[in-house]
Amino acid sequence: KLGRERNALDAWLAADRIDGNDLETLRSLARLYRSTQAWDELSQTIRRIIDIGQLSGAINENETIELYAQLGQLEGDVLGRVDEAVDAWRRVVSIDPSDFRALAALENLFTREGRWEEAIDVLEKRALVTDDEVQRRETLLQAASTWEEKVEDLTRASAVYERVRASDPSNMTASERLE
Repeated sequence: KLGRERNALDAWLAADRIDGNDLETLRSLARLYRSTQAWDELSQTIRRIIDIGQLSGAINENETIELYAQLGQLEGDVLGRVDEAVDAWRRVVSIDPSDFRALAALENLFTREGRWEEAIDVLEKRALVTDDEVQRRETLLQAASTWEEKVEDLTRASAVYERVRASDPSNMTASERLE
C-alpha cells in the first residue's frame, strides 16, 4: 500500500508542478497527506485550496467553512499550533457567527491556554447566538464564573450575573453570587 501511495503522491506532485492552481490536484494531495499522516503538508495544502478556491470563486461559503474547520482541528488538535488553530476557527466564525463547533473549539483552545478574557468573549458570543434560553443563561453563568474565579474581576462578573438575573429573576446561582 505504501508503494502505491508513494507513486500516487509523486504523480500528484508532478501535476501540481505543472499547474499549481488546480483544485482537483490539491484535493487529491490533501487526501494522500491525510492518509499518510503528513500533517504539515496537509495544513499547507488546505491553505492553498482555500486561497485558490476563493480567488477563483470555485469554492462556496460552506466549503470554505469546512476547510477552515479542518484546518483549525488539524492545527489545534494534531499539530498543537494554537495561534494557527485560533486563526482558522475565527475565520469560520467570521463567515458564520453561529457556528457552535467553531465557538466550542475557540473556547476550548482559550481555556486550555489560560486566555480567560478571550474565552469569556467566546462565551458571550455563544450566548448571543443560541436560541435556547436555558442554554443562554448557563453560558452566561459560565462567563460570570470565569470573570470571578479566573480573571478575579468581580465588577465584570457582577454585571454578567445581573444580566442572568434580569432574564430569570428566580435564578438562584446568579442571586447567590450577587449577595
